[in-house]
Amino acid sequence: MTKISLVTTTINVPSFLYDFDKCDAGNNDVVFIIVGDNKTPNAVERFCNRQSFDNFRVEYWTPELQKHYIKEYWKVNNVGSVIPENDIRRRNFGFLRAWELDSDYVVSLDDDNYPLNSSWLSEVLESMNSIPCSVDSNLKVFNPCSYLYSSEDFCYSRGFPQSLWFRNDYCTTVKSGDRKIVMNQMLWENKPDVDAVTNLIFPDLKTRKINLDGNYNVIVNKDNYFPVDTQSIIISKELSVFHALYQQPLFNLPSHRYDDIWAGLFSQKLIHQMGDACSFGGPVMSHNRNSHNFQKDLQMEFVGMTLNEKMWSHVMNLDLQSKDYKSGLLEIADSLPEAFKEYDYKVVNFMEKIQDSCHIWVNLLEKIS
Repeated sequence: MTKISLVTTTINVPSFLYDFDKCDAGNNDVVFIIVGDNKTPNAVERFCNRQSFDNFRVEYWTPELQKHYIKEYWKVNNVGSVIPENDIRRRNFGFLRAWELDSDYVVSLDDDNYPLNSSWLSEVLESMNSIPCSVDSNLKVFNPCSYLYSSEDFCYSRGFPQSLWFRNDYCTTVKSGDRKIVMNQMLWENKPDVDAVTNLIFPDLKTRKINLDGNYNVIVNKDNYFPVDTQSIIISKELSVFHALYQQPLFNLPSHRYDDIWAGLFSQKLIHQMGDACSFGGPVMSHNRNSHNFQKDLQMEFVGMTLNEKMWSHVMNLDLQSKDYKSGLLEIADSLPEAFKEYDYKVVNFMEKIQDSCHIWVNLLEKIS
């Protein structure tokens, strides 16, 4: 029996649970962990307490219950940098709870992502257990959106380094070897996860039908990377260090849209270092996107955009020495202040806070293990 935790945070009554309950769970132990925030209405708790589902159980965590649990059971107090209030990164609590439950896999979902068919859960497991050949790119960075049929030619996954836009990407297939998939990015029908600039230029952008030439997903070769987001990702227990990274205002501008992008970048560096594998592809989600203000999204992405190129270059070229995931995460985090010292001191301080929050995360993992 495989233990699977589905994790989301929401400020809406989670009627999407009905769609997931149509998915056959087989003999697997499935729990849906819903993490509340200050803006989550009381109706969510009433809904979760009154509804029963056939294929999974539900844990709903109010903000008050989270605070009590963190203090009384995990015996820590200063977790604001990793489990902040009024922030999408609140889902980090759900990740920790999932690992505390000894989950084999965590599926991180936004509340506007839906399964396409009843076999979705079995496809989740299939995506983590298939070992096809892997691919190698001359750019060393893949654009997952290029594997989708798009209504526009211009379609790059959010976080893809802009210096690589419109560059020819020549891919070759190589033997993947005996590598275990520990992270899989699920792609999207309808609305792809692209940046605010793309959404402003193409507000009606849509994607359909994945194009993988008969393969279920794409495993990237060692030292190849792709943008990762937490709206639809599967993580195995080996990668418990994955969490949405510290992101707070910088230069009086909001900064909340690269927490998952950089977390995915760090994780892929570690995955390659440890000899495991990462992939993107199926099972494809139906992304029926909640209402978004793309101008506001652009404001939230601007700081990350200015630092993103440097972050990708630094992490991809970092000479890691660590032999395990936890020490590897700390090695990456500890390298950031020095790597960004050419920038304004506020940027260096920003990197120091990412560094500190990664240490807090590893300490939390130790608490729940």
